[in-house]
Amino acid sequence: MILSNSRLYIDLTVEESFAMGVTETVFTTKDYLGLARSLGGLIESHAAEGDKIGTMAPAVVDAFRAVNLWDIFLPKEAGGQGADLLTFLEVVEEISRADASTGWAYFANMLSATFFASGMGESGVKDVFGGTGPSRTVTAASLNQPGNVRQVEGGYMVSVDATHFASGAGHADWLAAGGICEFADGSKDAVQYLVRRDKVEFLGNWEVFGLSGTGSYSFKVPEQFIPEAYTWKAAAWQPLRGQRDLHTGLNYMAVTGHTAVSLGTAKRALQELVKAIDASKPRPGGVPAHRDSEVFQYQFAEMDAKYRSVRAYAVECVRDAMSTVYAGKELTEEQRQRGNQVNTFGVHMAEEVARFAFVWSGSAGLRGGAPLGRNLRDALVENVHAIVDPYTLTLAGPVLMNAYRAVPIDVVPKSAGVFDHKKK
Repeated sequence: MILSNSRLYIDLTVEESFAMGVTETVFTTKDYLGLARSLGGLIESHAAEGDKIGTMAPAVVDAFRAVNLWDIFLPKEAGGQGADLLTFLEVVEEISRADASTGWAYFANMLSATFFASGMGESGVKDVFGGTGPSRTVTAASLNQPGNVRQVEGGYMVSVDATHFASGAGHADWLAAGGICEFADGSKDAVQYLVRRDKVEFLGNWEVFGLSGTGSYSFKVPEQFIPEAYTWKAAAWQPLRGQRDLHTGLNYMAVTGHTAVSLGTAKRALQELVKAIDASKPRPGGVPAHRDSEVFQYQFAEMDAKYRSVRAYAVECVRDAMSTVYAGKELTEEQRQRGNQVNTFGVHMAEEVARFAFVWSGSAGLRGGAPLGRNLRDALVENVHAIVDPYTLTLAGPVLMNAYRAVPIDVVPKSAGVFDHKKK
């Protein structure tokens, strides 16, 4: 038994620890967080290159492959390592601290692979991911549903003229798209499918203000046949394999990844600001250096508290969700909406912290390629994703109010979540 980086690691799985009633800390057999930290310097040194080429730098992609970092959340049955959801949060936060674009693309790649590895047919999983481990396959998904999907014998005929925002597509081996399919019984469902990289046509158009290195390209899928084993149905999705954490659902795992990116973005802003402040000098007219300013010191303490408060709440939410699914239960509506709440509030916090850091850094953030400038742009773009639309808090509010009522009332949420297609 060892204590490493304030985290306890022993030879118990997370599910075993929860079964024993131990929920104060999460147990794992590998220091994935330490591994992510060890790559921080490499990620930082290639951040500008990623922005320039519009996707994750090849050296970073290869480094992740070399240490099997692509597959930590992938089900063990698909050749992955089956890490827990809290580890997922912490690893994505650490990579995002090094570079928000890299963290964003990494979480999107890893999560899309997990969706497919847990929900596709056995033969498809074996072909795409190997199934013997370690899996080094990189996938990316556009979760829009603009395409044509028609069920035929053995699978589907599919095509899409343009599907957008496939984060991580620039360096992915397989791409996912989808469309609404009407079945013979009259029912409809969003069908997602995987297709090899050489079977799609990239449309480019990822020229953006921030998160430039995520490779979130649009692409076209020419008409082709996709075997059923390479597909899954969104509304009917249930993990066919993998760790219990996957039972938190597509939307909950997605908002956890987004929250992790915002946490990493805020932490990096504070780190870079301290570097700039430590180098500051007294200003003309007897104005003290920023580091000696009581106004700055007060505001810095406030921003640090905001970052740590959101992080603590995110960890609380994830631990609570894990405890629920490990007990064989489904998440409550309050748990799901708290995931949406902390995610949306988290990106608001990251923008506020990044803006504060940029303003107080003086000229340090002005230079081309300066980390503080990139960090602020990334934080702003994180705030315009559909999954953190301000409306998410409007939806969460009525549900969360019940936590303060002596006798809860019936509340019907207007939406299940951006990535959940189930109709309530």
